[in-house]
Amino acid sequence: MAEALGVASSVIAVIDLSAKVFSLCLQYSREVKNTKDDIERLCKEVATFQDTIKELRALLEGFRGRELKRSQQLVSAIEDGHSTLGMLEQRLRPSTGRKAMSRFGMRALKWPFESKDIEGTIEKLERCRENISLALNIDQTVILQNVDDRTTLHQLPIAYGASFDSKAEEHNPICLPNTREELL
Repeated sequence: MAEALGVASSVIAVIDLSAKVFSLCLQYSREVKNTKDDIERLCKEVATFQDTIKELRALLEGFRGRELKRSQQLVSAIEDGHSTLGMLEQRLRPSTGRKAMSRFGMRALKWPFESKDIEGTIEKLERCRENISLALNIDQTVILQNVDDRTTLHQLPIAYGASFDSKAEEHNPICLPNTREELL
């Protein structure tokens, strides 16, 4: 139970942080001219990661969340995403010098990443999303196997009166001595 709460709190922290990073990216996209493609790709990946985390949260907090055993152990993937988003937010957050310059009407906003840095960051977020998706696929497969097992068991014929539910002995019940004796 404590692990589930840890995952839920990590998911909430990632959602909050991804919203901050997304808004900072939008601010840069409005004010910085030459890096629009990098900013748009990063914004798209952050938004996709945020959507994935929100869906994960909804699943884990849903009434069947406890059945998702593998997804309850996603702390490392969520924390990797959280640290990547934290690094992004830290580098995107306006410095105190820029805040002071903007008060005097000067715009000194510069994109703090190189294109290769953005590629690496996007790959990290994609890897986190893939790990989350893989865990959800494993949980889904386990649930489907359980449903299939239950369906198969419900389709088996029941031979009332036969000692071992043998279909061949359905109409000729044969019992071992001292078994199936009536009480009272």
